[in-house]
Parts: sequence; C-alpha cells; structure tokens
Amino acid sequence: MASTCSRSSALRAQEVSSVVGKETGFPLIQCTSCGLARVVELRAWTEGNHGRIFFKCPRNIQGVGPAHGGCGFFYWQKDYFHELVKMRKISVHQDLLIDWCEDEAVLGHVPDWKLTSIDTEAKIDVVIRTVKMLFFMVFVGVVVGIMYALK
Repeated sequence: MASTCSRSSALRAQEVSSVVGKETGFPLIQCTSCGLARVVELRAWTEGNHGRIFFKCPRNIQGVGPAHGGCGFFYWQKDYFHELVKMRKISVHQDLLIDWCEDEAVLGHVPDWKLTSIDTEAKIDVVIRTVKMLFFMVFVGVVVGIMYALK
C-alpha cells in the first residue's frame, strides 16, 4: 500500500513539474496562438540575449511560418509574466506589481504610459476597497442602531 501511495505521489509531482517552468515556476500554458501544444521554457544562448529566459510554442521553429505549419508564439520572461497576469493564470498584488514596474522603469524597461496605467488601476482598486469598507461600516452601524432602538 505504501508503495502505491509513493508511486502516485511521484506521478503527481512529475505531472506538476511538467506544467510549470523549472527555472521560473511559471505555468506552462496551452499555446494561445495555435492551441496545439503546451509552451516550453527555454534559456537563450545567443550573443545579444545570453542567459535570458523565454517561452515559446514547440511548433515555433525558425524559418517555418504559420502558413507552413509553424507557430509564432514567443515571449521573453517578463512579457510572458504579463500575459499570465492578463489571462488571470497568476495573480499579483497591485502594490508589488507597481514596485516591480517602477524598478523596471528606472532601468528603462517599462514605458511611462504602462507605469501610469498600472498606477492608476492600483489607485482605483484602493478607492473601491475603501468605499466598500465604508459601506460595510455604515451598514453595521445602522444594524446596531436598529437593534439598540428595538431593545
């Protein structure tokens, strides 16, 4: 019985490791361009991008375009991360995302309009949460007032 449990645990661990990138831990999603394969995580060894991590469809073969059965899915790690957030495959607290984008902006990687957009969305989220909390507090106050009045 113990060997069966350990074998099934090992199989589950193997399944999990095959659906997330080994280096980033990002989920390896079904290709959104062709839908025929799960994307793979790789490391570039070209001179200009040596060591950078990227994600691509296994059907994305250099020199083979979509017209000839290839696929165009390709993202560098940062862009793939943003796609996963947009697709709601992973969630990130807005404050952490803003901090990360500000760091990237200092390095010159994020356009100012993206930073402004993310900052605006985060501020809107804060306002919405504040209004909800105020509404809840007023509701509780009214209920307690009614209970006190009926006593």
